[in-house]
Amino acid sequence: MDERLVEHEQIGSALGFEGAVRKSGYLEKRAKKSGFNWKKRYFVLNGSSLTYYESHKKMDEAKGALLLTLDCVIREVSEPRHAYCFEVASGFETLRVAATSREEADAWKNAISDAVAALESTMQRGFLDLQTIRRASVVGGSKVNWVRKFFVLHSNTLTYHQDHYNTYKNLGEFKLTAETTIFVPSLQQQQSAGEHILELVSGIHETPETQVCIKVRARDANELETWRTAIDRAVQALKNRDDLASKRGATNDETVVKDGYLATQAACGGTEKWPQQYYALTASALYQAQDTNSAEALAVYLIEPACSAYTTTLRPHAFELVTSQGVLHLAAESAEATDLWLNALRKVIANSTSLKADPLLTAARKLPIERYEVRFITKQKLNIVLERANQWAIVKQIPKGGRADLVSEGSALAAVNGTCTTLLPYDDTVRLLAGWQPPLILSFIRSPNKEGWLSKQARGRNKNALVSSKNWKKRYFKIQGGRLSYYTDPNETQPKDCIQLTGCAVSLVAKQDADGQSFCFKLNFGLGLLIMQATTLDEMIDWTATLYQAVAIANGGGYILDIERSSSNQKALQNTPISPPQLEENQKYASPPPPPASKPSPGPGSNERKTPKSFKPPPPPGRPSTSINASTKPSSPAAIHPRDTRTQELAEAERFWAEAARQEREAVHRDQLNIVPAGTSPKSQAWLANTPSAQFASPPTSDDDIGSPRAKQFVIGIRTHHDKGTIEF
Repeated sequence: MDERLVEHEQIGSALGFEGAVRKSGYLEKRAKKSGFNWKKRYFVLNGSSLTYYESHKKMDEAKGALLLTLDCVIREVSEPRHAYCFEVASGFETLRVAATSREEADAWKNAISDAVAALESTMQRGFLDLQTIRRASVVGGSKVNWVRKFFVLHSNTLTYHQDHYNTYKNLGEFKLTAETTIFVPSLQQQQSAGEHILELVSGIHETPETQVCIKVRARDANELETWRTAIDRAVQALKNRDDLASKRGATNDETVVKDGYLATQAACGGTEKWPQQYYALTASALYQAQDTNSAEALAVYLIEPACSAYTTTLRPHAFELVTSQGVLHLAAESAEATDLWLNALRKVIANSTSLKADPLLTAARKLPIERYEVRFITKQKLNIVLERANQWAIVKQIPKGGRADLVSEGSALAAVNGTCTTLLPYDDTVRLLAGWQPPLILSFIRSPNKEGWLSKQARGRNKNALVSSKNWKKRYFKIQGGRLSYYTDPNETQPKDCIQLTGCAVSLVAKQDADGQSFCFKLNFGLGLLIMQATTLDEMIDWTATLYQAVAIANGGGYILDIERSSSNQKALQNTPISPPQLEENQKYASPPPPPASKPSPGPGSNERKTPKSFKPPPPPGRPSTSINASTKPSSPAAIHPRDTRTQELAEAERFWAEAARQEREAVHRDQLNIVPAGTSPKSQAWLANTPSAQFASPPTSDDDIGSPRAKQFVIGIRTHHDKGTIEF
């Protein structure tokens, strides 16, 4: 299947549409009946239909639609009052519209042409008999009727309508998922019954109360087989895009990296603020259940490179997991337990793979990554405050007197004198800067900038409220310096709110979850949630892709880490000699090292952690319904680092010599290197980190140079992190 088609289907599914969404926007439309009146309408090219609405704010009921066919013709026409006019003629009717520019008209014509071309492989529609059951007027049963309806198969939905002229009015629909089951009688049974019936069931593992089924009847066996094949192909495509490691009905053989009980912040309305719940972390997801004996999980949080984990100040030993599905606030029993959970989560995130059904990742990969260099020829104070984000060093602040014209806030340090730092531990990056000598060349990855008008869903007076009102307001947004801020007017100097993108996650919002508004996206941060709406599909993709990249940089890599690793591997291959290395004489006949000793299996009396009972998780929000029999195994380091085959003795020796080398390097610069962990000072529902700085420059020459002012971070919004420190050099 075409990759672009898959991307459009993913976007449509995430936004709550029936099929692939290719384009949207305003066009002038000529009236079908009179042929004279022209009205401005909002068009959406969705699946195989060109549907139009009154406006992008009123999409609950369509005004009309043109059903595309294989013989569609798109041609330019001349209109006295409309310069950029074209017609779309299908096998049923003709629609004449006009754009505001040549570029917009060409974009619409190309999008419609692509949709028509895709019909050859995706189109399945026609009249079928739908089974309806009515209660009989007489006592003793009900009556089965068959009514003729026009059915259209989309990528994730089967809809039926009155006829092919009214496809914009849904009489009903059946949602397809990765677990949809198709029942078709055998050919012999069809011949004996004299009917050709196809039955769809939403999920064979669902309860009778939640299970949905639909029965349709075809005219002959060939028509029935055509529909069965098309529906089965759509279901298989949904299964292939399912990001859960194990599918419903299959045994989950994932290794449990860590599990146990954690206090969980309850949603609004909960009777207990921090109830104890059971969690099991695997290499692909964090499963949440009521306890170890639960038959069904409460939620599944998929782990991907865009996730992040931080400690918080909500309560003692608290931390949070930020995912595109939402933010999970947890608390362990001790500081040591919190560290163990955070280390496990961060290792799994670092080794995770991108989601298959993530249209924002696809859009973000198309954006260029801007890099720039700054050179320091003489020894001087650099006036740059760095903050740790994962293993990256992020420019947090340019103090007074710094070169803000050269270095921009929110940038990530990418290299020091040609040495790549994006794949190094943060401490190694700091050591590269300790006691630097000119010339110094610093390479950075710039955080993207963007500004413009968006609609914002009001959060009410209490910005922490998880349940927001239905009021939407137009605001001027800016993405700059690793922050998202918005204003009432673009000329204002002070924003109405400013959100630090560290610890945030961005995702699309289905129209069912946004008061019926389409082309919405959300930013999860701390305890807050900000839902925004763009006017068109292209505008939404542009904003979300830019925000996705800015969040990835602020969180210390995200999907950009994959790009950096790929670039590093390519350079390594280019520098690899073609001929094999020559061995010394005493190495030619050396025997291979013995394999590492296997760890004996624990006996009956060992203290090895027992694995929890299996449970079947429900689907994560906005994803196909699935269920897993989570057969869990004891945790193993191989689940996180499957390629690490070093013996324990060798690893300990390496750590010993690495620590010795580190202490020696720090001893050389002990007068200059003085890193103090950041303290915290929660203020209301914002946070303010006051951090003593460490000087990385020449020794002080005057009393004014001794020490440095405390680097202050003022962040407006709901922030709770306190495990990050800043360094000024």
